[in-house]
Amino acid sequence: RYLYAADSSSNQISMYTMNTTDGSLTPLAVSSIATENFPIHLSIDPSGSFLFALNRDSDTVSQFVLNYTTGDLTPLVIPTQVTGVKPFQTRTTNQHVLNCIVEHVTHM
Repeated sequence: RYLYAADSSSNQISMYTMNTTDGSLTPLAVSSIATENFPIHLSIDPSGSFLFALNRDSDTVSQFVLNYTTGDLTPLVIPTQVTGVKPFQTRTTNQHVLNCIVEHVTHM
């Protein structure tokens, strides 16, 4: 029911509601949230409770709580963690990330 897109040019995550009938997207009331520099990869944990954004140019990962009811993202108490140099992708495979997103969408 929700879709999140990394916007590397503005250092934010765009947030949308997805129409499950026709697939159209509508920005959430709060349509974006800031990350560190150049977010390039998003990952939702298997429970659907957390979203992580790899930030290539700041060598960090931004951490958010995902509100299952509203789709809103809230930074964790410690909003970023330092990674190695130029993180590119989370340790999960793209297929796993896709499965998490699809599972999250279909269970909402």
